[in-house]
Amino acid sequence: MKIGIITIHHSCNYGACLQSFALYKYLELLGYTVEIIDLHRPFHDDYVVSKRFHAYLYREETFKQFLKRKIKTLFAIVKNGGSKVSVNTKTAVDLFNASALRKFDDFNAHIKLSCPFRSIDELYNNPPQYDIYYGK
Repeated sequence: MKIGIITIHHSCNYGACLQSFALYKYLELLGYTVEIIDLHRPFHDDYVVSKRFHAYLYREETFKQFLKRKIKTLFAIVKNGGSKVSVNTKTAVDLFNASALRKFDDFNAHIKLSCPFRSIDELYNNPPQYDIYYGK
């Protein structure tokens, strides 16, 4: 039986990576053929913005979220030697996560990924075929 897992696996977050890896390995140990659906996110170079769904970044933010974004921007400016950098750009993500992403990529190399999907629209238009889909 073939199982497809859709989750945030490519992230600089130990919890997200460990959750993905643990579920993947558990199902594999039970004898299933398992893949994690490789849905790309905004920091990927080939990411395509959805025409049907709005990313979390574009939703209305609370005051707390606004304040957090402004603080991150301030740290990015300081880290970048005084040059203004938007936290919502790939540059800021690179500033914060470049070395961490390499470590997580090495960790994630131990799981089997589906073909990459550059957007959620691409995934909906051409879904991979599995006997069971699991989303977390």
